[in-house]
Amino acid sequence: MNTFIPEKNIMKKRTALWISILTFILGVILFPACKKTRVQSQNNTTSVGYTNATAFHSNYQQQEQTFTVDSPGTGPIVGHMGTKFYPYDNIFMYPNGQNVYYPFTLKVIEVYGPKDMILSQMPSIGGGHILETNATIRALCFKGASGLVLKHGRKFYMETATESAMLTGMSVWYGLASGSITDFTNVVSTLDPSINPDTLSSVTNLASSYAMNIARMGWVNCAQLAPTGTNTTVTFSASGTNPQNIEVYLVFNNHTSVMQCYNLTSGQIPVGTNCTMVAFAMDANNNLVYDKQNLTITAGMTVTLNPQQTTDANLLAVLGTL
Repeated sequence: MNTFIPEKNIMKKRTALWISILTFILGVILFPACKKTRVQSQNNTTSVGYTNATAFHSNYQQQEQTFTVDSPGTGPIVGHMGTKFYPYDNIFMYPNGQNVYYPFTLKVIEVYGPKDMILSQMPSIGGGHILETNATIRALCFKGASGLVLKHGRKFYMETATESAMLTGMSVWYGLASGSITDFTNVVSTLDPSINPDTLSSVTNLASSYAMNIARMGWVNCAQLAPTGTNTTVTFSASGTNPQNIEVYLVFNNHTSVMQCYNLTSGQIPVGTNCTMVAFAMDANNNLVYDKQNLTITAGMTVTLNPQQTTDANLLAVLGTL
């Protein structure tokens, strides 16, 4: 018995068959291309980007301390790091030459040791030379909103915090702005031509600290030139985008000194110097990352950075061991 199959149903089955065949062919052709596109997309998201750790510095750097000076008193003003300050109204004047009378305000920042040098971005470099530093201090005086200056021929006296290993040959180095960087010079007439010759600046060794007479208010560094030799520079590199935003610091092991390396290149360093490198930044996900390496400087040295995620507490602990 013959069964009649309508022509319409036959056409539907043929159409469905051809659709299945075409779908299979297109799948075979397009699948490798899709897979390649997907792999490329994944590879493009693996790069790491860096930004400066500005907030880290702001949160942990040494803060400005403010003191009201209302009379000569019987003793010094002591900062929380131990620096002693001796401010008197008869050594200051307004910039226009008028005398100043009590009360007035003393504002100070104290930077001692590699940790605070790094956190405060206050490396101990003077004119490209490495300085061996006891303390970096900023002292400013104000009457109301007006900044005060020292009278001609007057000096400001301070004593640094207790130091166990006293050095000879320390002198006053004055901070001067070099763009966004604070450089140091031991020639105060560079900043104030009227102080020439300089008969005011001096450093005297006390029993366990240094007495400093400064001829100009602002940043000062109780320091001396570190040992020199045949110099070279060190170049740093890191994978990812904007590696120049990684902050790199060299802490010298044989004397108290820190060099900040700008744009992944150090300043001049004697060959053979032993130092500890610490580098840190924020990654693309706003995580703090850092790297630490012990280095012995060689001529033309290059160093590859490998920053790893860390916490504020861990990085502060690392800096505290330097």
